[in-house]
Amino acid sequence: MIAQGHSLRLNNLLHQITENLTEGVAIVDGCGQVVYANTLLEQLLGASPGALSGSHWMDLFTEATRRFAEAWRVSASQEPRRQCELEILRRDGTEIPVLLNSSPLHDAHGEHGLLATFADLRERHHFEAELERLEKVAAMTNHVSSVAHELNNSLTILVLQTQLLSRKPAESNEFGESLAIIQDQAKRMIQMVDDLRSSTDPYELCFEYADVNALLERTLELMECQLEADQIQIEVELDRSLPVASVDPHRLQQVFVNLINNSRQALASGQMPRKLKISTGFVTTGLNLPPRVRIVFADTGPGISEEIMPHIFEPFVTSKTPEQGMGLGLAICEKIVERHGGIIWAEPNTPHGAVLILELPIAQDGDEEATLFGTADGFWRLDKLSPHDPDADCHILVVDDEPAVAELVQGVLEHAGYRVTTTHEPRNAISILEQGNIDLIVSDMSMPLMNGEQFWQAVAEHHPRLARRIIFSSGDSSGGRARAFLESSGCAYIRKPFDPQDLIQLVRETLQDGSEAVPMPR
Repeated sequence: MIAQGHSLRLNNLLHQITENLTEGVAIVDGCGQVVYANTLLEQLLGASPGALSGSHWMDLFTEATRRFAEAWRVSASQEPRRQCELEILRRDGTEIPVLLNSSPLHDAHGEHGLLATFADLRERHHFEAELERLEKVAAMTNHVSSVAHELNNSLTILVLQTQLLSRKPAESNEFGESLAIIQDQAKRMIQMVDDLRSSTDPYELCFEYADVNALLERTLELMECQLEADQIQIEVELDRSLPVASVDPHRLQQVFVNLINNSRQALASGQMPRKLKISTGFVTTGLNLPPRVRIVFADTGPGISEEIMPHIFEPFVTSKTPEQGMGLGLAICEKIVERHGGIIWAEPNTPHGAVLILELPIAQDGDEEATLFGTADGFWRLDKLSPHDPDADCHILVVDDEPAVAELVQGVLEHAGYRVTTTHEPRNAISILEQGNIDLIVSDMSMPLMNGEQFWQAVAEHHPRLARRIIFSSGDSSGGRARAFLESSGCAYIRKPFDPQDLIQLVRETLQDGSEAVPMPR
């Protein structure tokens, strides 16, 4: 009786141990029948209490892993311990990755069996997938940073060349209109590159007062060829009495392009007639909402399915083919509209098709004087220095390893009235500084033989007067070391591609503020 009581206490103790383990436990006999399964394994498999006892070992696994699991069990008696990763099958049909450990069991009568533990790997796999994703993001960020730097060199050339062309007499009205479109699209490209390299807020807005109707018409002009090629009829109903709205015109144009492209792709695969109606209006309600501009895009395409409609603004939700897009367009549109303080939603069209509606706040009474969206000519205009301006005789050194960029920056600065010397080698720039007649330096941040920080250190050591008179430019400054250097040195910075007027303004400010004390090189 004492021995029996001891045995009962031991069995009870072993049961408590297996029930308190953080892994599923199964004991399998020599025929492959489960003779014991703890509660955690039952929960892992979605089985009711006691349901696993008497089932076969192979029934615990997925179809793809059953043969392997059975061969494992049969050969387990030959090895003290085995371990592998495989999938088990829940009662609801879902598969769960587990780490399986097994040890052979032998009793006094020569019978053998198997003790197996099952560790749930779902959380570990989630972290591994997240780590892999972050590694890919980091690799992509580095790649984008590199591409953005090179792309911005080309964009800088495009921007400055169009600025120089805009100063020459136009050969025809068509030439002037084409140049204005190039300039407008160059600014959109600048914004898109900024989005790619942004490490803070990819949806940061630059507000100005704009005529939404004019912005829509400009967008339709840009997409006219695509719409005609797809035989899409455009109907436009614009409320010409609309007040101006406070928007980021380039971001809002990005929204318009996305919405029109969505309708174009939906209509292109459908039957005729293919129609897209775009309308604007002024909206007031009795709610505590300010008056708003409403823009409506209504097409006669196949429409949005009931399954997708609730999720249409979620990333990667799309009915498009992979060639048409990844399903990010509407998610981006929603973010941009929300940042404007607006709203966007979708509705079914009648009798078929889809309607996308967005509403934006208008400029309110008491705001600063509203000005309409400026023309490209206005954007690129440069103000020349007066001969009596104290900066008129300043001599600027331009250092850039890209000859075309250096030449164009020289043209902009000379047009503004400055004397300019250029070089493509930072070491040669140091030699030029020895002549002692340079008042300010405009230098690329990323150069092959000497980077911006090294160049600044050389200047600060040998020409401390100029250390506060360096304007660095680069197609990318997202690196932590670059940001820390710019903050500690106090040097001015402008990102490529830049508005020529912004460069001139920064030059003037730097010439005025550059007489302060100079920090010593680190």
